Amino acid sequence: MRKRTGFSMLELVVTISILAVIVMAAVPMMGDTDSVRVQATADRLASDLELAQLMNISTPAEPCLLRLDEARGSWWIASVSQPEAPLLDPTNGDPYLVSLGSESMVFAEGVRFQVDGTSGRDIRWDASGSMLDPSARPSIIFQRGDASVELSIGPTTGSVWIQAR
Repeated sequence: MRKRTGFSMLELVVTISILAVIVMAAVPMMGDTDSVRVQATADRLASDLELAQLMNISTPAEPCLLRLDEARGSWWIASVSQPEAPLLDPTNGDPYLVSLGSESMVFAEGVRFQVDGTSGRDIRWDASGSMLDPSARPSIIFQRGDASVELSIGPTTGSVWIQAR
């Protein structure tokens, strides 16, 4: 019988395949995380804007708004009559309050945002989902390091879109 002195082709292929999978999973983690953090933060605000818009459409007798606080790096959904008090989520009782870098937004640590195109810090909709102020062109710019994205809201439809800057 011959004595084996090396690896078989099958063993080499399996080993290289496993290493390739590990490398493919690790490479994105070594890249620039600023753009991922900025995009995820903008996605979260887009989701909250759409929720507030839907709340206005579904319960027009109880209008709400989304208030942005650049200085604190936070936003919340509140009733128009009490804009400083975040509404409570009926499913878990937690306030609709987002603070960048907090527990649920730890990925947004270091992300900053700036609001343009609106006269105040409140974003409001009418009962049909359009912006309450049709002349407003709200734009929120998120930045961290060199990464930057812009979130825009269409005044007539209330549609939200995000684009890299």
